[in-house]
Amino acid sequence: MCLESTALNLIWIQGQINLGVDTPARGCYNHSIIKKQKEGKMTKFAIHTQTLENYGAHSESGKYADGQAYWKFKPGTTYIVSDVERVQDAAAFVMAAFSENSLGWKEFPCHYQTEEEWLAEMASDDEDYQQFQKECARRVSPLTGKEAPRYQEKKAA
Repeated sequence: MCLESTALNLIWIQGQINLGVDTPARGCYNHSIIKKQKEGKMTKFAIHTQTLENYGAHSESGKYADGQAYWKFKPGTTYIVSDVERVQDAAAFVMAAFSENSLGWKEFPCHYQTEEEWLAEMASDDEDYQQFQKECARRVSPLTGKEAPRYQEKKAA
């Protein structure tokens, strides 16, 4: 059960968990996404990934069987996905096109929201930090494959 469901009017989708990204909808699926999907108005989603690095793979085998796995959380990437109708399709596309699952590095989707919610969530952030987040995010689409231009280009210094 989603612990935040009463306060934030959210529902739980089994199996969706937050593994390190500090966001208000941890492990929950927002009612507004479901409503907009039903209305056919949804086209862009923010899919946030989490990465893990296996420090044991740098100098040893990195394998659990050898007792040499040492995983640490690292920041992921925000992908703004267009040309899909459902957040599930956006998450699956990001997983297929941009995620990694190797002995030394793993990247996987961990948090989902609309582009509109992502922008609203950062509205109270410092302007420089908002700019940084937008510069780090990537625009992607199943129609363009693995192309991933910046959501917003860096400003000249």
